[in-house]
Amino acid sequence: MPTVSNRAFLTSLAGPRWNALHAWLAAHPGEPRLAWYPSAGADFRDLLYLHRDYREHRPGLPGEPAAPDLFLHTDYCVLGVPDFLDQPLLHEDDRCRVTVERIQELPPPGVPFHGELVAFDANHATGRMVFLELAVWSDRLGQFRVPVVYAFVENAAFCARCLLRSGARVSHVVQVRYGHGLGGGRTGPEWVRRQLPRLGAEVFVTDAAEENDSANEKVYARFPALIADPVESAAWPVLRQLPQSSWDGYGAVRWRRVPPGVGPAFRAPRRATRPG
Repeated sequence: MPTVSNRAFLTSLAGPRWNALHAWLAAHPGEPRLAWYPSAGADFRDLLYLHRDYREHRPGLPGEPAAPDLFLHTDYCVLGVPDFLDQPLLHEDDRCRVTVERIQELPPPGVPFHGELVAFDANHATGRMVFLELAVWSDRLGQFRVPVVYAFVENAAFCARCLLRSGARVSHVVQVRYGHGLGGGRTGPEWVRRQLPRLGAEVFVTDAAEENDSANEKVYARFPALIADPVESAAWPVLRQLPQSSWDGYGAVRWRRVPPGVGPAFRAPRRATRPG
């Protein structure tokens, strides 16, 4: 498996010309911890629930891994057009407000788009990628800023062509109300779970879709690099649990601790190349 640092991975996403992502990396030395939210849509609850201080409000099991530093969101088509490309206010209610402090276009990630994997047509944002600096106000967590790289691409393509090829380490993976015709995809969530050991995941945040083992033949046919043995995530320890009303209304949401001993199991070779 090719392995580069997360810093090198993010630098490759930023491209050769100096931009806001380069500036964020320069201001944050060390190895960034990454969270990935495939099929994120316009949902930014992960910024709150994975915040380092959230565990003080809803304690979980001891030994919870450190919070992520930067969030990767992917979705090929945010329904209703991605408002954060056009206006600063993403969400506001009496408990939380999320606004765009800064947005900058990044080079397109250059991953393919295959219509048989999705349920809706591409829109004007599909294929683009942006860096967002978001300002969040929460009645529980106060005010803070969060960096987000949002790639408007199909999840499997991003995983195969960017994450796995680079060997980036993703400490937190969020799979909430994932696709399969419900969220804009024609594939189920099972293929994502199989990637957790390969991504070096430490925490898997999931809802009732964890019980969905729908076939993903089209995904594996397009991206053989994603073929891997199943994982029994339902048996992993639950660090924390939210009732369905607190996030997506599609079953309780659980923070599962990926066992450190869970290792990758590959059944298909892949090229050792970096994203580009």
